[in-house]
Amino acid sequence: MTSGWTTTYHFGCMLPDYSMNPEALRMLRFLWWTVVLKLLELFETAFFILRKKERQASFLHVYHHVSTLIIIWSGLKYVGGGITSFSPMINNSVHVIMYSYYLLSSEGSPKLKATLIKYKKWLTIMQMIQFTIMIVYSAQVFLPSCPAPLGITILYFPNVIFVYYMFYNFFKKNYLADKKARRNGVDKNI
Repeated sequence: MTSGWTTTYHFGCMLPDYSMNPEALRMLRFLWWTVVLKLLELFETAFFILRKKERQASFLHVYHHVSTLIIIWSGLKYVGGGITSFSPMINNSVHVIMYSYYLLSSEGSPKLKATLIKYKKWLTIMQMIQFTIMIVYSAQVFLPSCPAPLGITILYFPNVIFVYYMFYNFFKKNYLADKKARRNGVDKNI
């Protein structure tokens, strides 16, 4: 992230820098390592499938990990930096928080798990906020004043809207439906 987002990058229309500028090369390296991270997440998904963990290997999970890898790889290969670096930057930040939560919750202490479970829905909310920010940020490519490459955005934009929609449905099903059932006196665990 220090490759540009803490120095010269900004939230306006960022054009790709195809020069051999050290900062541009650092940003490409950041994107390359992001592709490697997304490949590792895909292995995690494969392990869920092989272990027959249907709840963890849902369509949402598989689609999100496959599409994210394809889009980030495409952004790196065909655009390389600029506006395409924002989404991986924010996504990696969210994943640090998310995997920290999973690491802590796997610790095993019932007291810690009871404390952490209260925050689980906030991970989904945080991801939906992330997608909202990504949609708003990337929409500027459609403005006449932003001459950034449109190709990757045409692939990316509908995808991030679809992923947001799937996360919202997941949130409704897992958190809002439970709340409504509890209000009506129905225990989901019966």
